[in-house]
Amino acid sequence: MEFAFLILGMAVVTFAARYSMIFIMGRWDVPPIVTRALTYVPMAAFAALIAPELLRFERDVFVLPTDRFMAGVIAILIAAFTRNTMLTIVFGMGSLWLVQAILIR
Repeated sequence: MEFAFLILGMAVVTFAARYSMIFIMGRWDVPPIVTRALTYVPMAAFAALIAPELLRFERDVFVLPTDRFMAGVIAILIAAFTRNTMLTIVFGMGSLWLVQAILIR
């Protein structure tokens, strides 16, 4: 029963955090600079999720290059030149599998 209350509490907090911004944005005239800054939030959150997987540290020392780092660089280059999400995913995963196959042998 405690677990159900925990999940319910997390749902309420998440809903309140999201709804508060919708409520404020609907009633308040947001300055253009804030609107422009908010467009970068999803990219920053995505980078924060991906960076620890690409960059490896062992005993506070950066280890380079790892298979994921090399595949990540290839995916970043594909994304920068093509601006195509599906192509980036396909080439990123393909390059990861290829780099892992080369490094394992």
